[in-house]
Amino acid sequence: MTDTVFHMPLQQIRVTHQSCATIDGLALDGLRLTASNCQPNTLSQISIGLHGQTRDIFIHWESFSSADELHLLYCEETQTLFVGGGTLSATIRLPAVTIIHENIQVLFWAFEWRRGFVLELGELDCYLYRSTGECVGHASVDPPYDIDEKDDAINFRSIVAGSQWIDFPATKD
Repeated sequence: MTDTVFHMPLQQIRVTHQSCATIDGLALDGLRLTASNCQPNTLSQISIGLHGQTRDIFIHWESFSSADELHLLYCEETQTLFVGGGTLSATIRLPAVTIIHENIQVLFWAFEWRRGFVLELGELDCYLYRSTGECVGHASVDPPYDIDEKDDAINFRSIVAGSQWIDFPATKD
């Protein structure tokens, strides 16, 4: 996996990865998230901050050959970090580095911006979040599924799960 650095005016985010079957006995100073429904094999460290004022988040997750990326979406306006990979996704409030919401996914796919909200796509579940990380909607899905965005909602259609809807809230915050 590739180490990544994101540079923003007030923040730098560095992501590093290492193979790691267990984190028992490791000195990890920071927030820890572990995927509980699998056999984690990757430890990702997300370091956030500038000029030695960094905070660390450690994600212990299972990397699959077909989906071996840890996805990040950072909303600078609300200082909220969306993290997803393998069977785990979470929203994290910065700079306090606290978990807002955590999901166990069958397989995380991606985050997308939709009308000022964040849409989390997964193999069997999709979630809609405010930019602050608050979960405001959920739909059970089953691939292959189509996504159709309407003025006030998102429709997910599949042969197995049928038609599922997530409504957009009236306000973004």
